[in-house]
Amino acid sequence: MSPTFTLDEFKHWFLPRDDIVDAFVVENNGVVTDFASFYHLPSTIMNHPQYNLLKAAYSFHNVATKTPITDLMNDVLIAAKNVIKLVDL
Repeated sequence: MSPTFTLDEFKHWFLPRDDIVDAFVVENNGVVTDFASFYHLPSTIMNHPQYNLLKAAYSFHNVATKTPITDLMNDVLIAAKNVIKLVDL
């Protein structure tokens, strides 16, 4: 079994959306070989003297065909760190 998406469903689930989903592809000579995405959600931290918000990134859709999955996930972690601040003061 595999999912089938309409164009609108694909756009909703796979294209980047500010402060919700980020995605990137690995391209080699004009051919997309790998895809990775993550979503991020803020969480309120209650009753802490210094922190009040935590922004966490969660792996979402990932397809690795040419890049080793550990390398792809390392790149996803770096992208997540660059896209969101993990903790707001």
